[in-house]
Formats: sequence, C-alpha cells, structure tokens
Amino acid sequence: MSLLEAARKEFSDPDYGTDRTDKSPSVSFVSSDLSREELKKEAGDAFWDEIKDNPKLVAKWATTISESRLLRAGITPDTYTETIHCRKCGDVPAPPGWMKRVNNCRWCFVGGYQK
Repeated sequence: MSLLEAARKEFSDPDYGTDRTDKSPSVSFVSSDLSREELKKEAGDAFWDEIKDNPKLVAKWATTISESRLLRAGITPDTYTETIHCRKCGDVPAPPGWMKRVNNCRWCFVGGYQK
C-alpha cells in the first residue's frame, strides 16, 4: 500500500466533501518517513543534485512533498491554522503568514479544495 493510500485509509472522513475549514481531519506528517530515494525521485536529478548536500533544503523538500501528498488526499495538514480566501477555491485553510486574499493557493495545484 502506498503512503498516499495509507493516509486516505487511516484518515478517511465520512463527511468528506463538506465544509472543512475546521481543519478536520488533521494530521502531522513526519517528513523523515520519506526515504532519500523517494525524495530524489520527486525532485528529479537536476534539482536533487542542487539540494542533496544541504540537510536544511532536503528537510524542506521532504516537508513540501509530505504536505503535497496530504493535500492531494484531501487532508488538511495540522500546520494550516489560518483561513485565507483564494479567488479560485474560496475560503481555504492555509499555513500562518499567507496573504489573506490570493489568486491561487496550494489547494489549486492539487485539484482544488473540496468543501
């Protein structure tokens, strides 16, 4: 079972498709769960060569990949503690520090926020 399938199974929400600005279900995704091979595959050779020797960049890349997998599964990461307004998706959960109104959000890039 893939990591994404496991997240979908473990964190399935019977109310999926309803308003989820309450950030439920929410999960903390541990970046270290991803192997270096997975990170390299996601990055591609050129990008991986640029970041592989910098532990901070590798950790940030792991967090980005983990967060993207959660978003694609329709799961709001627990770091998304604020609500912003996206021109395309409407009101969506977002990490702290984002502008309150945006033209595109992280949800746009994974198929849109499912209310």
